[in-house]
Amino acid sequence: MSLSSNSHIQQQRQTYACSVNERIRLLCGQNPPQLAWAEPSIRFYQHEGQLRAGRHPSFVPLVVGKPAWPDDLALFEARLFWAGHAVHLLALDPVNCAEVTLSESNGDEANEGNQVIKQSHTLLTLRDQARFGLTNIKLPPKLTAIEYRHQGRVMAWRLTLTAANGANNHV
Repeated sequence: MSLSSNSHIQQQRQTYACSVNERIRLLCGQNPPQLAWAEPSIRFYQHEGQLRAGRHPSFVPLVVGKPAWPDDLALFEARLFWAGHAVHLLALDPVNCAEVTLSESNGDEANEGNQVIKQSHTLLTLRDQARFGLTNIKLPPKLTAIEYRHQGRVMAWRLTLTAANGANNHV
């Protein structure tokens, strides 16, 4: 774990008259994220000509790059991570969603945001994916979670990928 102080975060909240799926397509259209995660709604969907309940069999929750999640699968929640910011989306109902954009700053800007303590944690990913029935999921090589804490409480978090040469590629 690494710890640094004097970080600042800005959070902007907004609602949209569209589903989480539609908002993701719009956000990823011109600038694909470096990493994306989503949680689907548990409901009925068509698969191989049959109506089924539960998780879509081809759904992969954590992906590197632009997600290719099925259009027929309603997403309840998603997080998208770019180099300079992250977006958290939450379904309010089938046709509306809420969005929180998180960006980090050094505090020198006019609107510097909340001062926080920044903590980085290396995440351990599964080595034996077959044991857990996850053979179709390709996990990134090294993930780092970054937490932003204020008075001991986690205010926000985001993910980064570690580049092959050892330098952090902040997401």
